[in-house]
Amino acid sequence: MKIALAQISTVAGQLDVTVERMVAQSHMAADRGAQLIVFPAPVLVGADVMGLGDNNEFLLDVSNAISDLADRLACAAVVPLLSQAGPIPMLEIIYIQDGKIMPLRLASVMASVQSLASNPRALESLFSADASMESPEMPLGFVLDGVNFGVAFDRESIDSFMHAPVNIDVLLYLPLACFNTDEEESALAPALSNGAFIHDASNLNAWIVAVGGVGGYDDRVFAGGSFVVAPWGELEVALPSFEEAFEVAEVNTASEGPLAHPGVFPRYDRMALLWEALVVMMRDFTAASATDLFVALKGDLRSSVVAALALDAVGPTRLHALVVDTGDPEMLKAAREQARALRADVRELTASEITRVLRDMGLEGIDFSEGAELVANLRLKAWTRMFSCDEKTCFIVGDQDKTLFALEPNASVMDADIAPLGDVYRTDVIALALHRMTISSVIPPAVVGTYEVPSLAGLDTAGITKEARLGALDAMLLLYIEQSMPLSELAEHESNTTLAEAVCNRLREMELYRRHMPLIPIVSSKTLAEAAWPITFAWRDHIRDQAEYEQAESVRERLEHAATEFVSPAQMAKEGENQVEEVMELLRDLFSQGGMTASEDKRWSTGLFSDN
Repeated sequence: MKIALAQISTVAGQLDVTVERMVAQSHMAADRGAQLIVFPAPVLVGADVMGLGDNNEFLLDVSNAISDLADRLACAAVVPLLSQAGPIPMLEIIYIQDGKIMPLRLASVMASVQSLASNPRALESLFSADASMESPEMPLGFVLDGVNFGVAFDRESIDSFMHAPVNIDVLLYLPLACFNTDEEESALAPALSNGAFIHDASNLNAWIVAVGGVGGYDDRVFAGGSFVVAPWGELEVALPSFEEAFEVAEVNTASEGPLAHPGVFPRYDRMALLWEALVVMMRDFTAASATDLFVALKGDLRSSVVAALALDAVGPTRLHALVVDTGDPEMLKAAREQARALRADVRELTASEITRVLRDMGLEGIDFSEGAELVANLRLKAWTRMFSCDEKTCFIVGDQDKTLFALEPNASVMDADIAPLGDVYRTDVIALALHRMTISSVIPPAVVGTYEVPSLAGLDTAGITKEARLGALDAMLLLYIEQSMPLSELAEHESNTTLAEAVCNRLREMELYRRHMPLIPIVSSKTLAEAAWPITFAWRDHIRDQAEYEQAESVRERLEHAATEFVSPAQMAKEGENQVEEVMELLRDLFSQGGMTASEDKRWSTGLFSDN
């Protein structure tokens, strides 16, 4: 069987244009003999529909787009569609063949509910004290030309096929999650070089066809990197990262290998992927309105990296740089050197101008470097207003990184429109600078060491050098934010109780300040916004002893015991049976409206979606 991989970048919600492109790609696929074309998760509505999930007019247009695709696609297709179930985004998988539409996720729920309704014992076990609280949803799949296809969209749904009551020949993997540097699998094809997905193909004894989105969608970016890998671990095809691509792959489900011409796994380079992710996000975010970018060049690490990112994103003709004299001659020299390398529109803010403005504002006593940043932001705002018009917008690009947002107050945060390093720790900012310096000399070598380490109690014992102290601090932030390590474990893990408490306290103190953060590309598994606390929240974590944990375990056991006595499994099963009847009635009403068809020849021939 031939399967087409459509790795396309779209503008979320631009339905008419996207439908035309999808139809054109289906004709390309059919012309090359493909029986199926697979599109990436964000293709139609992006990665997050936010408040549009319950907007009837938007949903109507999306439904019309799906109907249009069903009428015009040149071959069978898998079209992911993001919807919103309350506050939780949910990915529906639309399977289209011969003008008919099958919503696979809805069909899976229907099959699961029907199974429960016809099996009282299964229903009672679902509501027993030992039952899990997971949704009774079967793995998604369909049959095409005798080939069993499964569809997965995250790690959990991949694993669900390990115990599914049907064997699949091909697993389609359509990740909804965006690229982030904490999870190698989010890069798709480059992760193969480190063993990702290879064991899945072997354990399932199935081909894996992964199709990734590509490009920026608001604050998220998808890496592309679509691939096809055989059950025995050889690579059939790998598409490039961070660019559009189209390929038709031969998937021979009867073969046991080896491939005649296996591909080479692309290398996973974390810094190269991160750099491209930030560039692509800035490029796509500014493309719609032909936005010009404005940066401050201060001759330090962060501003130098941000200027290089902006250059790579929009080029020199749409980049404007303000050289700022912060009072350090070496940093001023580096800023001027980078200004020449950028070949952009450059102006300079001199020390005498800064002193005059501060004096006029009555701020003569302020630290000069802090005052220079204040005046620089005022100058950038005035400069952007000169360039802004109806046809063009202008963005100030902030140089704040994740370490700063976590621990260091910075008044200029409210002046920036976008902060590309806002989800990147300072240790990685250094690595990004070194990576970019291997490509060209747009970042002066002298700036690599021009960074500060936040001042916190206990940090002086974390390392002798500045680099060691910064590394220890960022590692602690990573454990606490991304990995959600409790304070007690954090203090024990790092053997530094004083620093652990200081980091947690500073994070809480900075909560209100972080509510003013500009747009920040998501490139980690957990952003500072996702780790936010209520501003007026009084509770604080503290170092705990073993007795507290033992007491908590005792309370949990007492609550579980009380819960099982309060409601019996039989009562829960009866209530669940009534709920099943209500759901079935709702689903019957939905399908009786004729909005979707679910022809039995599009289901599994046996197992999950059979008539049994």
